[in-house]
Amino acid sequence: SQDSPNKLSSWKGTHCCQWKGINCDNVTGHVIKLDLMTPCNIPFRPQQGELLDYLSYNSFGATMDCFPVVAPNISSSLLQLEHLTYLDLSGNNFSGSPIPMFIGSMGHLEYLSLSQASFSGRIPNSLENLKNLYHLDLSFNYYYELQIGLQMNDDISWISKLNSLKHLDLSYVRLNKTHNLFQVLNTLPSLLYLSLYGCGIDNSHIPRYAFQNMTSLVYLDLSWNELHGPIPEAFQNMTSIESL
Repeated sequence: SQDSPNKLSSWKGTHCCQWKGINCDNVTGHVIKLDLMTPCNIPFRPQQGELLDYLSYNSFGATMDCFPVVAPNISSSLLQLEHLTYLDLSGNNFSGSPIPMFIGSMGHLEYLSLSQASFSGRIPNSLENLKNLYHLDLSFNYYYELQIGLQMNDDISWISKLNSLKHLDLSYVRLNKTHNLFQVLNTLPSLLYLSLYGCGIDNSHIPRYAFQNMTSLVYLDLSWNELHGPIPEAFQNMTSIESL
């Protein structure tokens, strides 16, 4: 919004519920969402010290869209927000740096979006600790200056531990070396949204068991991959599907 650049100017005193960009629970008074979205040309640098020490006792949801910041500035601040439930770093430019390992220790997270943030490298297995996640978006991370993006490990069994997932977007994440993709996805029967758009899955047969347990899917995108073979019979049981 147009007011976004002026939000931090209201962050004075200790009554954080009155600050712009912060919503508090009407009953407990705890901070439940932190929205610091700002235009990309407005620099933002999280501050250290007393501010975050004070806020760390609350339950947070953070939206940090389109901040031209680098990962070290973000990580050193967010480590103190132990009760974070909603974290959106999409639209940032992290200049090809890897996804910070510390995110895997933020066990209260329910919503995590790192979309279009110029992350690269291997996706850390430590994300398996985010047992409460219902929304995970790692899509469209590509750092054009170095022509690098995100890559899944050969074994992605860790994803099967995210039993609460309903939304999983891996668009443009390289999955060409992953050997158990469909086997792992089949362990997520609660998924409603799955996008594997442009993941570099090439010369691959869709196994017969694929999607067998994913009868709740509403959205499925497998486009821009080189899949071949018969269409799995499980597709006929996807009675909730709206987009394929």
